[in-house]
Amino acid sequence: MHAARDLIYALLFVTLGFNRAARHLGHAGDRALALELVITLTDFIEEDMTRKLPASERTVHTLLALNYGAILVLLLPVLLAWAAEETAVAPVSYGLWSLLAALAAPGALAFVCAISRPIGGRNGS
Repeated sequence: MHAARDLIYALLFVTLGFNRAARHLGHAGDRALALELVITLTDFIEEDMTRKLPASERTVHTLLALNYGAILVLLLPVLLAWAAEETAVAPVSYGLWSLLAALAAPGALAFVCAISRPIGGRNGS
């Protein structure tokens, strides 16, 4: 679940950092954020059912959920406005924010690659 979530983030960082996607392509961002929310909630439930979480991890999960809520409040109106426009992808630059998005995307992908490898030399069989 963590790898799927980080892959979504990497795609959003690359896409939103350098492109303005309108109409149907803008809805792809909405759907990606909704999918990320479903994955996160499923992950919370799975972790609660499979292991006892320390208080510190529950606190981190709560802070991450609040942070994600803030991101949605700021990003969803922009994506919905883009979705109302004619279908197009236009290159954009947000200056330092585009640079930070470019740096964040490989970090998210590196995490995907790291947790997708078999642990301890096992080949998954």
